[in-house]
Amino acid sequence: MTAVLFLLVPLAVLPVTYDNYLVKYLLISVFVFAEVSRRFLKKERLAFSPQRISVCIFVLFLFLSLFAAKNFWVSLVQLSKIIPVFLLCFLIGRGEKKRILSALSAAVLVVSVVGIFQFFYFLLIDRGSFGNRIYSTLGNPNFLSSFLIVSFPFFVNWAERKSAPALAILPYAAVVFSQTAGSIIALAGILALIFLHERKKPIFPFTRGLFLFHATLVLFLVFFADLSGKKESIAERFFKWKVGFEIVRKNPVLGVGIGGVKTNFAVYQAGVRRDFKLKSTSESKIHNEFIQIAAETGIAGFLSFVFLLFSAAFYLSKRDFYAHLTVVAFALDSMTNFPLHLPASSIVFAAALSSFEDSEKSFGPLPVLIISGVLAVVFVREFLADRFRFVGYGYYKSGFYQKAVEYLEKANRLSPASGKICYFLGMACVKLKDYDGAVKAFGNSVKIRNYGEVFNDLGNAYYLKGDYGSAVSNWRRAVALGVDGEGAVIKNIEKLSAASHKK
Repeated sequence: MTAVLFLLVPLAVLPVTYDNYLVKYLLISVFVFAEVSRRFLKKERLAFSPQRISVCIFVLFLFLSLFAAKNFWVSLVQLSKIIPVFLLCFLIGRGEKKRILSALSAAVLVVSVVGIFQFFYFLLIDRGSFGNRIYSTLGNPNFLSSFLIVSFPFFVNWAERKSAPALAILPYAAVVFSQTAGSIIALAGILALIFLHERKKPIFPFTRGLFLFHATLVLFLVFFADLSGKKESIAERFFKWKVGFEIVRKNPVLGVGIGGVKTNFAVYQAGVRRDFKLKSTSESKIHNEFIQIAAETGIAGFLSFVFLLFSAAFYLSKRDFYAHLTVVAFALDSMTNFPLHLPASSIVFAAALSSFEDSEKSFGPLPVLIISGVLAVVFVREFLADRFRFVGYGYYKSGFYQKAVEYLEKANRLSPASGKICYFLGMACVKLKDYDGAVKAFGNSVKIRNYGEVFNDLGNAYYLKGDYGSAVSNWRRAVALGVDGEGAVIKNIEKLSAASHKK
């Protein structure tokens, strides 16, 4: 049964929620709770090993970070996404490894073929949502490349067992077509390690040739390709990393709580120098898992994450090369991406960690049952809220603002962690001229994500309500954090300030 999860999570897309990616988390959360419940009812114990202590230590710091959370519900929702993945480490039995490998490899094949098809479709017919960058069933080019990078070692192992190593060209091509620079570089490291591992084989394997081709490709891109279009993206990445370091500097003990970058990024980015225009003053991901973990769980949490990676890689290097390489791939991807926060990538990491040898020790499933049950309830609420958000936004786009408010209020009651639900609710209230409702909704939104754009909308709502003092106060906050159309906002502040002085 566990093997099915490794097939469904990468492929599942549900177009009846606003974020059709949430179904992947839902599958993991429900499966973990159901499996632990089954074992509890049958009085089966969960396997343990000394190597899994590193997993437990990191999970402990994730929970401890709740005490530092600026918005508790935001952090709890993030925990409901991450913790079930680590619980999988204790549920995957040794007899399931081959079935999981087959299911995961089937998912990789489907994801890669769909991605390659998208590439040629976008190239010839339609540029798609991300230009001509592919995303397959993962929803985003970065998410796609992360999944394929982390799963690549397991897939190569499966392909070699099937005497079909040339199949590796499919996920390889999909990563290249995703045009994700960090993943293309990470893939060079993975192929290099496979090359070294297979150097003593009498037959020249396909994956060794793939490494030589990829090394040539990377060198060509570095020295001959026009990479000027990437400069803005690289500058923005470095800026996000600097903001992450600033969060760590000011919150070194427990960070700002798991998921707390979402709430705090706008506040800290305002104090970091930059020489380019931000697409948004609000971010939930820093695009470096190590910095993200340090910012959200503190230095001790960061060290526990590094210890987990290094101890797992060291232990598996002598027992299971491909599981070891999967951990290495996860670490490489973490340098420019956030695989721990991506369900399809993180369950592959969990599969690698489950390769630890079980000891004779075991423990009862009751504590895991309680934790997984609470987190499943939290996430199911989040999923249902997003369904209401989807319907409400549909009514909003169609001009049925009263119905939009009805569904968005239901969504907000289920999920106080979504700033976007509050934002759309505020916009619908403005359309209905319910300015008190708009002020309340926008106010709730900025408590979840303190970003300049919504402070501007909050100021507009106060202005329409006739509360000019509060309007100016929030517009100034928007300018301080950074806001699109800053010049117009400053003019509004000056006009109201001048009018108040005349009075």
